[in-house]
Amino acid sequence: STQSTWAVPGAFELPLAARLIANKGEVDAILCLAVLVQRERSDKMHLEGVSPAILQGMMKVQLDSMIPVLCGVLSCENEEQALDYVNNPSEIPHSLAISAVKMADLRRCTMKL
Repeated sequence: STQSTWAVPGAFELPLAARLIANKGEVDAILCLAVLVQRERSDKMHLEGVSPAILQGMMKVQLDSMIPVLCGVLSCENEEQALDYVNNPSEIPHSLAISAVKMADLRRCTMKL
């Protein structure tokens, strides 16, 4: 199995990046990871609007392409919390990767029917 990594300028661009990757038809699953940081109080409303839009966009890509798209977008209250997450890896990316493999296997098995 091979894997590729792409970077996007911001989390809001994840659904489009996932769509472009899915449209190539060369992947079994797509795993999107991002950290959203609330730097100021005013950012809270922005994050509350952006997070659902990102999730809805990725769900649409998944359902339209029939390629599993897993979302690991973390919302942090401040930069310290974000750095703590990045510097102290959790089980979240690992469990998302396992889910991606399981969903890719399910897709492969059901497409043979």
